[in-house]
Amino acid sequence: MSPATICALWVVAVAVSCVESSAVGDPSITVEFSVVNDLIGAPFKHSIQVSVTEGSVLLDVMKEAQKMNPNFFSFQTETTSWGPFVTTINHLSGTTNGKTYWQFFSGKSALGKGVGSYVPKDGEHIIATFSKY
Repeated sequence: MSPATICALWVVAVAVSCVESSAVGDPSITVEFSVVNDLIGAPFKHSIQVSVTEGSVLLDVMKEAQKMNPNFFSFQTETTSWGPFVTTINHLSGTTNGKTYWQFFSGKSALGKGVGSYVPKDGEHIIATFSKY
């Protein structure tokens, strides 16, 4: 086979792959994400509905919320040995001196995993609450 033939076959394979992927599509889920502060300064509660690919982690939900409305859903993380740790949401940071942090809930139940490993379900309501320890 000549080099031109090999290149033509490669282009055909890529085109077929692209058609297959777009025809099937990735299923998405909708998650309601809320941020709540009743602890320090002016209280706030903001909620947003976010669509992400099924199997996405909570950090992906937060990134999408931030993209959709950075005024209320901006956040910062710190890399730890346990994965990303959310330090700041909506310009409000937890501190060791104030013994404050962002705690995450599904409904009324605290999440047992971090934002980098928790996989939300379709229709789930995730709440980030500014809390004391």
